[in-house]
Amino acid sequence: MRGVDGFGGSSFTNFKRAWRLRTALMDAAELEAAQGLLLGEGHAWDFEDAALWQTSSRGLPLAGFVNVARGTSIKKYGSAAAAFTTSGQLTWLTGLQERWTVAMWFSPAVESFDHRVFDSDGNFYLDGVLGADPGGVSIAVDSDSGDLTIDDDGADIHIDDLIAVPYLMSPSLIASVAADNSPFSPLPEIEISGDIATAGGLKTGIIPAAIVRPETFSRSTVHLAGALGGALSFDLVEG
Repeated sequence: MRGVDGFGGSSFTNFKRAWRLRTALMDAAELEAAQGLLLGEGHAWDFEDAALWQTSSRGLPLAGFVNVARGTSIKKYGSAAAAFTTSGQLTWLTGLQERWTVAMWFSPAVESFDHRVFDSDGNFYLDGVLGADPGGVSIAVDSDSGDLTIDDDGADIHIDDLIAVPYLMSPSLIASVAADNSPFSPLPEIEISGDIATAGGLKTGIIPAAIVRPETFSRSTVHLAGALGGALSFDLVEG
């Protein structure tokens, strides 16, 4: 389960196994992003729910919209995307602060998507590559309130798999997300390597969803080691 601040707390009454994991050394920015990923910070929208398509993965409702609807004819994943008609606009009270990243799959009204990422440093990435913004969709984060607004630049467009996170995603992470070509999970997915296979069946690779329990990650089990760089250590508990 997650508390009102979005951080995890265990709801298990029985524990089978536990592992204490530590990442390789990273710089401070990578540490912040890794911690944010593990804690599930930020918001994600897949636009799948017909009744709550405007609501984020953490229950954040829409603050305002103009000329946007849930569309099912053009989508990147699943059964739906956000369909903007001319002068369409969406706004959420995301509360983003100094550092943030917004990513989405974008389609100019045809079923052909590219991956677009904007960040608080003014960088733009197209399909994982840093470059110039070709336009077609604009985002704005209010410097005071942190509200996120997405605008269609005056043309019909579709966006899917939208995320807004309160940290800077590294270029390597952005490239990985674009290349992975699969929906961005609002909950952590842990990929491990090395000789940690056990008799119980934990193997090198992606830990099965049945073993990964994101709600066990909390302030006490996910922490930074080093102010200017270091490693991230956390506990993984199977309940």
